[in-house]
Amino acid sequence: MELTFDLSMGISASDMIRTKWAYYLSLFEAAISSPRNRHARLLMLDEPRQQETDRRSLAAFVKRLERAAGSGCQVIYATSEDRRDLEEVLYNVEVAMLPANGSHLLAPVTG
Repeated sequence: MELTFDLSMGISASDMIRTKWAYYLSLFEAAISSPRNRHARLLMLDEPRQQETDRRSLAAFVKRLERAAGSGCQVIYATSEDRRDLEEVLYNVEVAMLPANGSHLLAPVTG
């Protein structure tokens, strides 16, 4: 008997995002803790708070990312969230913020 489960059909959208966070972070942590590590020690996340994921969950995730960064890794977290909301999540988390001007990070070259 084969058991199958379609993850995307069985859980909510915000639970799916948290599942992806756990998957990516666990792979990252396993790779950097391996003695035969060949990982670039870089993790990039684009809009991790999709589907209006609970802020407490995001804050816990960011704290875990900070721990990974503290072990000599670089974590790049790109978001379009409102700065005030983001500062709540980043309270007591050591970060270097590089805000972008305008509504998009990339813009067409004119001229």
